[in-house]
Amino acid sequence: MSHAHYYVKEEVRNARNRRRFRQLAREVCGEVFDIPEDNRVLFAYQKHHGKETLIGEISFQIADEKLTSPGITFDSEYFHQVTFMFVKYDFQGMGIGQRLFSKLMKIIGEKSVRPIRLQSAEKAVGFFEKMQFVCQGEPIESLCGVNLFRFMYNMERPSGYLTCDSTNDL
Repeated sequence: MSHAHYYVKEEVRNARNRRRFRQLAREVCGEVFDIPEDNRVLFAYQKHHGKETLIGEISFQIADEKLTSPGITFDSEYFHQVTFMFVKYDFQGMGIGQRLFSKLMKIIGEKSVRPIRLQSAEKAVGFFEKMQFVCQGEPIESLCGVNLFRFMYNMERPSGYLTCDSTNDL
């Protein structure tokens, strides 16, 4: 009996990977999102019977170390930012998001000890709370887009949490 193998790796932001990112985003949430400029991307894969399948993704921006003050906006470049994270429905609850996040933490931990910020859909708040994120203020209601993003939550992971020990199998 053959078992599936899961792994996460960083990919370059090129036309092919941007297309793959948009396809997975649309499959998961019904909307097309692209990897923002100046962002890095991690893809999660399942390898089963020699076939590699994209099952998750996360895009992020490393904090700008030249900035000495966070300023007043929540999405200031002073902070590390998670811009998008998607995991195929059939793979949610299997630790794929934790694997993506663990790899992200490894990369960020090598760069800086600044906090990480993101805006989370209501459905994903519990996941990010498990990753030590804390809601900042009240949810923001959005009047456009799909219902999944009707309420967005500003969340921050304090800089004291540099590792994520939820999985060691990257």
